[in-house]
Amino acid sequence: MYSGTDFGGAKRTSVASVASVDRHDEPNDPSPFPLTALPPVMRREVEAVSAVTSASPVLPCGCALATVAASVGKGLVVRSGDDRVTRANLYIGLFAESGDCKSETYRHVLKPLLDLEVRSRAYAAQRKYEYAAVQDVAAEKIRKLRREAAASDDPNMHEDLAARIAQCRQALDAAAIGLRPTRLICEDCTSPELSRLLADHNETLFSASPDAGAAIAELTRTQSADTPYVKGYSGEPTHVDRTTRRHVPLISPCLSLLWLMQPDRITELFGRRRLDQGGFLPRVMMAQAPEAGAIDPGARIDPQIKFAWHDLVTSLVKCYHDAKGPPAVLEIDPDITAFLTDEQNRIAELRRGELSDIGRYLARWVEWGWRLTVVLHAASWGADADRQTVAIETAQDAMRLARWFADRQLEFLLVSREAQKEECEAKVFRLLEHRAEITARDLQMRRIVHSSSQATTLLESMVAERKLRKRTQPPDHGGHTATYYTRAAP
Repeated sequence: MYSGTDFGGAKRTSVASVASVDRHDEPNDPSPFPLTALPPVMRREVEAVSAVTSASPVLPCGCALATVAASVGKGLVVRSGDDRVTRANLYIGLFAESGDCKSETYRHVLKPLLDLEVRSRAYAAQRKYEYAAVQDVAAEKIRKLRREAAASDDPNMHEDLAARIAQCRQALDAAAIGLRPTRLICEDCTSPELSRLLADHNETLFSASPDAGAAIAELTRTQSADTPYVKGYSGEPTHVDRTTRRHVPLISPCLSLLWLMQPDRITELFGRRRLDQGGFLPRVMMAQAPEAGAIDPGARIDPQIKFAWHDLVTSLVKCYHDAKGPPAVLEIDPDITAFLTDEQNRIAELRRGELSDIGRYLARWVEWGWRLTVVLHAASWGADADRQTVAIETAQDAMRLARWFADRQLEFLLVSREAQKEECEAKVFRLLEHRAEITARDLQMRRIVHSSSQATTLLESMVAERKLRKRTQPPDHGGHTATYYTRAAP
């Protein structure tokens, strides 16, 4: 596992020890969730929700991280490279059995955002007749101005009337926006509808569901269904065109995601090559929550903990999610860049070695660290986050979380990697039916693997398992030594 091994070969602790108050993190748990990496307000909320629902801390923590990420939106970024900024939005997918408190946990942790949406709908309902009246007046003005334009041959008057009609149309558009409640969260919608919702709400949205079965069904329905999810994570521009719908341009979409799912969805997701190769799955921080513990009928969430969490989330929405203009760029401790660059280099060694076949997943791990750094900093400072320098300790805590999720990701990939390895080995044996010897380059040329490092890793593993033999041949006139592989003797 990534977090359990220092790349020089020495062992290191996967995560820091967790406070003993957490009843779910037993001493014999090989990978306890790093609750101590969370800022105080978030940690107290997670512990309180875990206690009152009996859910594993994994569930409320995933919900809390996604909630803060969605509350920040694209209003707060960090400079993660010379010409690159990274936002806070996260994709988190959590698996838990039916009855393990997914819906209750979701309701507790997301309550501040759910309350904001209720308030927005109530406000829109109160003002709907005012906006409808504005639309009626503007439409009537446009009709009158058109009649005046039709009755006149004066080009100057036409220009003046056109400008006044344009103002009326702007009033119509503003009233239409006023009639539409502000959306923070969407749950079950088609891919084109998700793009439209993003376009209608400042290109910032939170795809959240306590039971994401319908969302997954939609995601796997068509070849392009994952496009807004892939683009919304990285902020890449995209254009959606449908014959029966208006053109939807997205310049810099920002989508956060929290899907709680039944464990049977794991096979469905990882069995879709498009979601794997297309980049959706590598972006998602996934984990399976342990079973819920015994219910304590007397457990209650302290009102002060509720208030602090509600105040944090709502202040982030107001200051960053709803902010107009360019995002605030966080100042960071100079050691953070060096620290995360070192992490990137360590992971690069794995990508060139034993995990080369899933390098697209590893490529996201340090990016998770950058994103989590923004989230943890925002959760620490709330509305003052843009006025505080990000501490190195925050980045270190972020990478503790990223490593924990990386290990969970590797666990999910284990079965599919073994199946893929068996398939590749069968192709190698079929190739050896027609050749006495093969090289790593032969595997690339036959498209058995994608890179020379993957070819070498596969062939060397087959040698280690005594399925193949190898020999090396020095060049006659200088150059690289050639390595040849053949079937091992039965």
